[in-house]
Amino acid sequence: MENKTIHIKNMCCQRCIEYVESVMRKHKINYTKVTLGKVEVKIISTKELNTIKIELAEKSYEILENKEDKILEDIKNILLQLIIDLQTNINKTEINNKVSLPEIFKYKHKLPYRSLQSIFKKHRHTTIEKYFITLKIEKTKDLIENSHLNFSEIARQLGYSSLAHLSAQFKKITNKTMKEYYNSNSSNRKGFDKL
Repeated sequence: MENKTIHIKNMCCQRCIEYVESVMRKHKINYTKVTLGKVEVKIISTKELNTIKIELAEKSYEILENKEDKILEDIKNILLQLIIDLQTNINKTEINNKVSLPEIFKYKHKLPYRSLQSIFKKHRHTTIEKYFITLKIEKTKDLIENSHLNFSEIARQLGYSSLAHLSAQFKKITNKTMKEYYNSNSSNRKGFDKL
């Protein structure tokens, strides 16, 4: 029997994965794997699917059925996983060695990068590269607010070749320097699920 993939919108971290796993266990759904944005199930009835759909919606998760919506969420989740991998030193070497996003997506998605880029731009009105930078800047804000890392350590942890590179992107997107953001004592971060 072939596994069915359920695509779920707004999963952006390990807590999301754990929550979805708990919903699957609670409803005795026979799943094999939960990753960012996806659950692999052995078999699921329409009634079971509707039950988990309602429960997931209570926490702002959404089961996706439209093909392009699934692709958009796949792209977002590949980029989020890339950020997680950077922080945990997995794949940092390949990214620091200037492997491009098209190369990374070649191994992570079945559609050609040009097709992904076209769909992404149509719906998000930006490129995958610019969106990735936005995600990294939001993660930078999170690290400034919630870690004891200095700016150079944050830059290194997010795969930037230099603090100057991160600082320039940060200023361009936020209109503040990283120091100004740190000193502002006001959070204007957006959750990854809102980007």
